[in-house]
Amino acid sequence: MRDEQEKKIHEENNDDRLPRIPLIAMVSILVVTAVVVSLYSFKAFSPEAIKRAALPPEKHDPLLDALLEISDGLDNTALTGRGFYTKYCNVCHGEDGKGDGFNAYSLKPRPVDLSKEIFGSDKVLITTITNGFTGKDGVMRCPSWSGVLKEDEVQATVLYVKQFSAKPPKLELTEVEGAEVEPVE
Repeated sequence: MRDEQEKKIHEENNDDRLPRIPLIAMVSILVVTAVVVSLYSFKAFSPEAIKRAALPPEKHDPLLDALLEISDGLDNTALTGRGFYTKYCNVCHGEDGKGDGFNAYSLKPRPVDLSKEIFGSDKVLITTITNGFTGKDGVMRCPSWSGVLKEDEVQATVLYVKQFSAKPPKLELTEVEGAEVEPVE
């Protein structure tokens, strides 16, 4: 009889536990899911947050500063174009495209001032760089670079040359006749 009572008590206890185990498991899964979702929504698991946590606080980066100074705000294509301009065009047109390069003073007429010149489209510049430019008198003003520069290199050079006319002009103080200038102390 005692065995039957124990068996009955054991069956009752098991009957009570069976519905509780899935309920406890389901509640546990829901709690864990809620915690993970909330942490993810706060970007605790984002790759950026993990990278930031692993890095030391931001310090002055001299290499980045040097690169930014060298690039003058130009993108990669314009920087490439600057290299070609410096190599092939700078000697006549000058560093700032003003037509005051090393060879400019021995040329008649002087090279075009690219900082003042307004080009309607890239096609004019592309054609001039690719085919060269000959004046009305039949004298070559700018050599053809078609055998030297590839099409994408010409495009990059054009992109760089266009930035000369996009720069705001530098203001220079000039003496005006009849105007009195007071020295600043």
